Amino acid sequence: MMNKPPVPPDIAVFRTRLASLTGRQRQCLVLVAQGYSSKEIASRLGNSSGRVDKHIYEARGKLGGIGRQQAARLVAAYEADRTEISPGAQK
Repeated sequence: MMNKPPVPPDIAVFRTRLASLTGRQRQCLVLVAQGYSSKEIASRLGNSSGRVDKHIYEARGKLGGIGRQQAARLVAAYEADRTEISPGAQK
């Protein structure tokens, strides 16, 4: 069982922006939150590290230009919240 990251207090402010991220952008940032480097993420996803960095850069832009780690924490909290409230979600 994976520990949930603490929910940042400002997640409500970012909900619309978080919802605008592509699946790949969210996936990359969730992996960053889990401690993976761009190179490791690229290997897992079958992409180049440059492509991963581009996904992360574009996601950070959609989130208002926030830092990589802050973006990763927000996305991880958002994904955890979505999973908990989804009907039929498995724990």
